[in-house]
Amino acid sequence: MSPRRQHVPWNAAGTASEQEHSADAVVRETGWVFNNKEHRNLADFVATGDEETVAYLHAFGLYGPQVGEQEMVEIGSGIGRMTASFTRLFNRVVACDLDAAFLERCRETVAQFGRPERLRTSHVSDGRTLNLADNSADLVFSYITLQHCHRDDALGLAKEAVRVAR
Repeated sequence: MSPRRQHVPWNAAGTASEQEHSADAVVRETGWVFNNKEHRNLADFVATGDEETVAYLHAFGLYGPQVGEQEMVEIGSGIGRMTASFTRLFNRVVACDLDAAFLERCRETVAQFGRPERLRTSHVSDGRTLNLADNSADLVFSYITLQHCHRDDALGLAKEAVRVAR
């Protein structure tokens, strides 16, 4: 089954990514997609991800010394705004996204601001299936992703999150 078309706002960012713009250029050119009213650069954009990553882990009672030993999956990593932070916190991070160009930019972002040796990427080519083993992650995280998916794809990704979580 072919993936369903992404919602329109993400098409601009996807197009910029596919044209081999740097992750910084994607943020600067399509900042409105990411609610970037201050016209941030990539470093500023990643800093917002750093703040939110820690805040969410604390809010859900998941932040602690055990995080450094854990493996996590991020569904809808985009260009790596939060992924960079996750790679500094977790032992291993699998960044998953429907857009292969976003995954290229994610690797670039993590190389600049994270720990690339802890990163693996996985293309969600059909929009709903994670190419990961059952029970392979201590934490599965997704942030502002599912609302951009077709209903059936969002439900498929939610089922996949449960399948890969330990």
